[in-house]
Amino acid sequence: EKKKAVESLVKTDHPKARDMHAYISQRNKPYRKKFIEAYQGKCAYCGVSTFVISSELFEVDHFRYEKGFPTKADAGFIDNLVLACHLCNHAKRDFVFSHENEDLLHPDNTEIKSVFCRNDDYYIQIQDEHAHNTEIEDFYTKLDFGGEIHRLDYLLISMHALCKKIGTDHKAAPGLEKALNLLRTKRNIGVSRLDD
Repeated sequence: EKKKAVESLVKTDHPKARDMHAYISQRNKPYRKKFIEAYQGKCAYCGVSTFVISSELFEVDHFRYEKGFPTKADAGFIDNLVLACHLCNHAKRDFVFSHENEDLLHPDNTEIKSVFCRNDDYYIQIQDEHAHNTEIEDFYTKLDFGGEIHRLDYLLISMHALCKKIGTDHKAAPGLEKALNLLRTKRNIGVSRLDD
């Protein structure tokens, strides 16, 4: 519904618009900000939030590969667009889904919760029911869901939630906040080196 509201904003300003991606992906337009808000500032694939990385590192991804459509405008319909962090969007790039797995892996559908979960060590893993689905395994590998960066992001998001819960008056707050900021800085320095 929130994505449809963004589409309505675009169509109010541009009644003949077909390619929502062309409008929502523009960094200097309010549609992009509203699209990020529709996803609560989180990557639809790995869950990293704007608390961990800058909103500038989020992109509007074509869930189904745009070259599988007759035109770029055909690929830019609102239901084919998802918010992705730079790492996930560029890792996924040209991944093509089969029809049988498309609904399972679309992050706007609740079915994806039956495919991936966090284990006791906070790694993203494939649920047993889908462990032998090679396409799901390929998607998991391509997006490096088993990697340390996604585990660290989950830790940072959890620490941030704890900081908010205990408030600034708690005796642990200054130390927790310091550790959180240090980890977040180290995380982002490491990722920027990977992009170079």
